[in-house]
Amino acid sequence: MSPARSREECLMDSYELLRYAAGQLQRMGVPYLVTGSMATITYGEARFTNDVDIVADFKLTHVDALLAAFPESDYYRSRTAIGLGLPRQKTRF
Repeated sequence: MSPARSREECLMDSYELLRYAAGQLQRMGVPYLVTGSMATITYGEARFTNDVDIVADFKLTHVDALLAAFPESDYYRSRTAIGLGLPRQKTRF
């Protein structure tokens, strides 16, 4: 596991991360929606937190592409955590 980075060491801001993540999800064909403060800002309600909230309809077939899109050298991610987050039954997004 890579060590945590300080805010000063982050390579992109929240908007850049959202653009990158959305582009990767679109490339993989994964339906998603943006929630939290990024979504409320779009609707004119300023809420400032330093995170990006995305809900995505991942399938087991997306795991390898997701891990490749977010390399461990640059992002914290865990194959085990991703697997635990996948639904155990068929769901509808």
